[in-house]
Amino acid sequence: MKGVLFTALWALAGLGCSPPQLQGSLSVLLDLTYKTSELSVVNDQASLSFLRPITGDFAADAGPAGEDLVLRVVTTLSGQAVTAKTSFNLADVLPNGSQRGQVSRNVLNDPTQSFPLIDRGTFVVYQNPASGQYINGYFSVTFQEGIAEASGRTVYANFTAKVL
Repeated sequence: MKGVLFTALWALAGLGCSPPQLQGSLSVLLDLTYKTSELSVVNDQASLSFLRPITGDFAADAGPAGEDLVLRVVTTLSGQAVTAKTSFNLADVLPNGSQRGQVSRNVLNDPTQSFPLIDRGTFVVYQNPASGQYINGYFSVTFQEGIAEASGRTVYANFTAKVL
């Protein structure tokens, strides 16, 4: 009985060791595991980036950054401040005709770098961002239907990101 209990506890402990992963149906198509997340607010844009180190055989090709950009969610602020509990509708069309939210990625040897327009999407942070601090938030995106690989797919996450 002790052996069974030990094995069960060991298995549960191992569950906590898996890297964080973005959720949603996009994860069926792409590896959305990441190690760190960062938020920067610069030039009327908030940029949320999910990163992971490049390891293994490809590390030598990675260049000086040595990181894959698993996913980046950019929110055009249109003069609004990023403050606690301010919610941004990523599908909004701005006066210049562009969409408030954009999603991209840059993973070594992966051709998927851009995504369809956003059909529905939300970006919110739960604290006021301060450089060097960690901030909690949430984002969700549903891409518009179409013929692109990610069309109609979803991606979302609760996150803790370092404010740059």
